[in-house]
Amino acid sequence: MSQRTRRPTPNNTEKNMLELIGWIRNGELIHKLASPYFWLAMAATAIAAEYCVAAWQTYMVNAKEDQ
Repeated sequence: MSQRTRRPTPNNTEKNMLELIGWIRNGELIHKLASPYFWLAMAATAIAAEYCVAAWQTYMVNAKEDQ
């Protein structure tokens, strides 16, 4: 009797990478990046980052004034 080795099941990171590779091979990645929802999410992220930076700068100025 020969023993067969089982290939371990891929974890979530491997599944995501395989899905990304599939998108690249099929040309779907360009369609996903051209999606209006993608650009809306990018704009929302940029706005959130600006607010975070402004809040951090205000905090640092107030911390220096309190010293």
